[in-house]
Amino acid sequence: MGIALSQSEIDDFMLNSVTCILCINRKGKPPLPLPMWFGWENNTIYINTAAASKKAAPLREDPNVAVLVEAGHQYYELKTVLCMGQARINENQDEVSFEAWSNWLHANKPLYKQTYADKFPPHLERFYQQQRMTLAIKPHSITTWDFSKIKV
Repeated sequence: MGIALSQSEIDDFMLNSVTCILCINRKGKPPLPLPMWFGWENNTIYINTAAASKKAAPLREDPNVAVLVEAGHQYYELKTVLCMGQARINENQDEVSFEAWSNWLHANKPLYKQTYADKFPPHLERFYQQQRMTLAIKPHSITTWDFSKIKV
């Protein structure tokens, strides 16, 4: 038996993971890894962020990204889904507003609604009202491993 995840295991892992690490390219600088909440649907990662965030300009210049989702505290427990692809940016505010995003995310990944507060503190509510953008990353490659599958 190999250590790769099946498609159903990938779907389950992605839908039950809280954060991903989005790695973006920056001209003349090292890649920038960023922890992000994310959605997963039809083998596509969705990430919502402020349209004026520091990641927006580099993504518009170079949409190539890597996204890492991992779990495990001991080496023999490591489980990973590593996706490589291009981020397609959607800035249609009717589709990507924080309210629209939250509604989709709560339906897509109920763990966020079940685990975390329904409402953010007022200062975050105001912060999230700014212009938003959603990244859709349809991986051109997915590499997985689950070291707990190794049996001697």
